[in-house]
Amino acid sequence: MRDRVFISHSSRQRTYRDGTPTRASLLRDRLHDELERLNYTVFLDLEDIGPGMDWRPEVTNALDRCDAFIVLLDEFAVKSPRARQETIVALHNRATRGTPHVIPVLVDDLSTRQVKAMGFTDLDLVQAVKLDAAAGPAEVDRVVAKVTSVFACLPPGLDPADATWAERLSYQLRSVDHELRYKGAKALGIEEKLCTATRAVAGDLLLAIQLLNHGGQPGVVRAVGVLRWRMGSEDLTRLVRLLHPSWVNRASARKLRPSDDGPIPLRAALNASHAWVGRHYLDVAFCFDDANITVRDIGFVAGEDAGRSMSAELRREVAEATRGTAGRCHLVVIAQGVRPARLHEALDDLQKEFPDVAAILLLGPRGRVARPEVLELDALDADAEELAHQFVNDLNRAAKLAESV
Repeated sequence: MRDRVFISHSSRQRTYRDGTPTRASLLRDRLHDELERLNYTVFLDLEDIGPGMDWRPEVTNALDRCDAFIVLLDEFAVKSPRARQETIVALHNRATRGTPHVIPVLVDDLSTRQVKAMGFTDLDLVQAVKLDAAAGPAEVDRVVAKVTSVFACLPPGLDPADATWAERLSYQLRSVDHELRYKGAKALGIEEKLCTATRAVAGDLLLAIQLLNHGGQPGVVRAVGVLRWRMGSEDLTRLVRLLHPSWVNRASARKLRPSDDGPIPLRAALNASHAWVGRHYLDVAFCFDDANITVRDIGFVAGEDAGRSMSAELRREVAEATRGTAGRCHLVVIAQGVRPARLHEALDDLQKEFPDVAAILLLGPRGRVARPEVLELDALDADAEELAHQFVNDLNRAAKLAESV
């Protein structure tokens, strides 16, 4: 996840001359604990860079993916070339793409003049948080509270696949300022506390999570209608495409993934009629991993199967889909009205030649399957497809995109 906080400090000097821990190191540890309580991951080079690892690419990668950069400046940190370089990179990233949020903390009565004299010339110190040399535990707590007050509290225990999906959404929301995020959250219809939190650090990620949690609901359409006013056309198009399958039952769709200790289900069935439903299920199951998933839609019209070679049709589609790629092929087969025995015979023949090909069989609203080798996904409600179709097209209209399903 991108919900990382980078804390820059003097990692080489963690004690004063008398051996007591520096206030910067104490503050670092307290900030680390509080940010983890808010469900952020925190990058600390002492812990996150292993022995023998080249620290430069590790630090650069951490700076590239962080939401916030906290620099703890004491008499040791201002003399540290690494702390100065980390600050330069963070400020460059902030200037070019809007993140990370930069929070300077002056420790031990360090003055802004001293900081500027040591090369931190571009750092805005007007709003710097200060921790005095005589500070006790209560003052450290106050500084921790002040620094972390700008962070949104992220939901705990997010499913890894949902976390990846939300992160992709949040990248499209990075260009949206905090006030418009707040208005989008209000349009979504979530509680005021969460709306306010979207103004904070990682507010784009929090809003993305809430959009997913309300997938398929009118509030998502209203939110997109608000957010589109400050989004570039490419970001807006990606956002909407990522939200299209948010109506899908995620727990059901992820049954299509391989289990921890078993193979991928090679045959699944769903009581749906349209190929785009199968594609939405695959998007959710594999989190839009288009690089490794090829989908082929195959429709068999009722009454035609007797004079049509299903095996030949299936082989042709799979051969075309897998040519020149090592990715997995999924077939979305519209099987409504097709004789089940004939269809499964054709799939059995196909898997002799292509043993890793998986198929989702769309059996129609009343379709059911009673074969042990077929995974039957949770049944859709009678009007689910119609409502999902309306949701997708409403999203497109709100974003001024062409209808897609």
